[in-house]
Amino acid sequence: MELLTEQKAAEVMKCTVAALRRWRRERRGPRFVKLGRLIRYNIADIEAYVEHPGSCPAWAQVLDDYCEKPVTIPAPVLEAAIPEPAVGSMCTQ
Repeated sequence: MELLTEQKAAEVMKCTVAALRRWRRERRGPRFVKLGRLIRYNIADIEAYVEHPGSCPAWAQVLDDYCEKPVTIPAPVLEAAIPEPAVGSMCTQ
């Protein structure tokens, strides 16, 4: 798996780095990998996107694959998990 920087990915796709960043915000464009603060693009994902932009996995599916489902916590359990502030702490008003 060959990972490219934003600059190299933009060169391969013949677009600007700003366009890649905008596409990420809008959840469009090729898939990317976040390594800490670094953004990298897999060359295979870029090639797939360039060849068939409509056939890339939908972002909803990608998010479902990599994100946990939201969990609903019942109110009594949630309230019991929040400790009371200590007397004299800066959190009291």
